[in-house]
Amino acid sequence: LSVCTPDRAGEADDKEQALVEPEAVAHLSVRDVLFGEIVMVIPAGIIIPGIFGALDPVLAKHFVACLGEVDPSTVGTIIAIPAVPSTLLALVVPKLMDKYTADRVMTIGVILLAACSICLGLSDPDSQQSLGWALPLPRGSSAQWVVQVAISIALGTSSALGWTPVLP
Repeated sequence: LSVCTPDRAGEADDKEQALVEPEAVAHLSVRDVLFGEIVMVIPAGIIIPGIFGALDPVLAKHFVACLGEVDPSTVGTIIAIPAVPSTLLALVVPKLMDKYTADRVMTIGVILLAACSICLGLSDPDSQQSLGWALPLPRGSSAQWVVQVAISIALGTSSALGWTPVLP
């Protein structure tokens, strides 16, 4: 609410006219809706939290299968790793959105999450029996540790890229 004083009366009229003039009203076409940011907001808003919700109950069992007999505090630490890149990159993602647009950033986040999910499944030594193919990483090896930590970091990165642009 602005107060109109005699010296500011002209300013108020200009503002009111700017709000009413047709040039100031943005028009969305069907193409803008179908091929704009909305196309990625809905899938990213469903896929990113959905996959993280599906991973939470099985990650502990997965890490024990891949890394051998590790204590629960180590498993909890590995499960918490994605929070670090997700939190830090959430500060950078708005700048990426300004440079590359939100739908591109979200698309990269969803694709990275899909790649992480595939690598997570294939890094499990038991995936040879269930999927017919697995990464040749021995259970508990240092290479397996590197792969699991890298996947955890990439999961956090995909969360930031895919989920931050969706948030208001």
